[in-house]
Amino acid sequence: MKFSKCARFVWTLIAISTIFIQSSLAFRSLYEYARLLSSLISSKAKIRRIPEAPTTVSIIKKNGYPAETHLVPTEDGYILEMHRIPHSRNIDPNNATAVRMTRESKYPVLVQHGNFQSSADWVINYPIRDALAFVLADEGYDVWLGNQRGNDYSYRHREFPLSSNNFWNFSFHEIGTYDVAAMLDYITNQTAKPKVNYIGFSMGTTAFFAGLSKRPEYNNKINMGVMLGPTAFQEYFLNGAVRVVSAAVWAGELVQNVIGTIPVLPQFLTNVLHRVLPILCNPRIDVFGVCVNVFRLAFGDDHGNIEGEKMPVITSVFPSPNSMKMFLHIMQLIATGKFTEYDYGTAKNMKAYNRANPPDYNLTNIRVPISIIVGEGDIIGHPEASYSSSYI
Repeated sequence: MKFSKCARFVWTLIAISTIFIQSSLAFRSLYEYARLLSSLISSKAKIRRIPEAPTTVSIIKKNGYPAETHLVPTEDGYILEMHRIPHSRNIDPNNATAVRMTRESKYPVLVQHGNFQSSADWVINYPIRDALAFVLADEGYDVWLGNQRGNDYSYRHREFPLSSNNFWNFSFHEIGTYDVAAMLDYITNQTAKPKVNYIGFSMGTTAFFAGLSKRPEYNNKINMGVMLGPTAFQEYFLNGAVRVVSAAVWAGELVQNVIGTIPVLPQFLTNVLHRVLPILCNPRIDVFGVCVNVFRLAFGDDHGNIEGEKMPVITSVFPSPNSMKMFLHIMQLIATGKFTEYDYGTAKNMKAYNRANPPDYNLTNIRVPISIIVGEGDIIGHPEASYSSSYI
């Protein structure tokens, strides 16, 4: 009996996975080897005077704003790193009255990044009027920049090492139900304010919708939500290459079942990319505009919004690590056009949800005022898809 092409492909994946990664220990060894290689490259980079990638705090301070770092524990053991801009650079930090009046005048604001991003993406843009975090600070807000589990800043856990499969067992579901919840609790405790304004971009909106759907008690801690390019519903997703991949999401799930949950763009790789890409994407070297065209292809072909001369600073902080489970969960949303919890397959769904298919997120649990802002050229958070979210 002859195998079909599909069957051959499946068994090939199984064979490759079995040969190269027979256990999580093998993955761990590979991870540590690559991390050491990254350290070697980084040390060579220093010798060759390749600058280190900037950090969120260094960028904030370089622009004259006050910066704070806060470590926030989650209920399931992750340690998140948040960055705070408590007030504008135009306020004298020694003037306690002015600082207090600024903080008391408005609710603090939590700004949550998108997929493969970090808090640095809110402060890297220039001039300052184009960096949202600085604009908010100058408008009198106490600004808190979130970092999801697993990215360049939130890589700690009480029990699991970064190379552990358990560490990377998360998607936007856990970010919404645990990370966002922990950050809201922390901000309200630190500021003695009963509520927080929430601004989310892309996956930061998806986590918001998932989190409030599952934990509606947090409606009481949010003054209002601003969704930039919301991505909960993906039926209008226009990136053809990714849509093709989403149709074969089962292949990625098969590999994950064999080798366990793993990172996508792990930290040792992004550390190298943040040093190399700014050089390669410099317009003086990238004379054909390859970098900027890759961004336009991935996010939307709006030539006025992605400037070539900004690519070196953008790529100095982007991308940031994430999990394979996150990637697969998003691919599931694209494939189905529904906003559902993670699909583990019929047997595991029965154990997780007591039903064959994953449940839809109950968006009627969300009771806070929401503003939705979309870009006409956005091919990920497509304008048509925003209507699916706007009935909340």
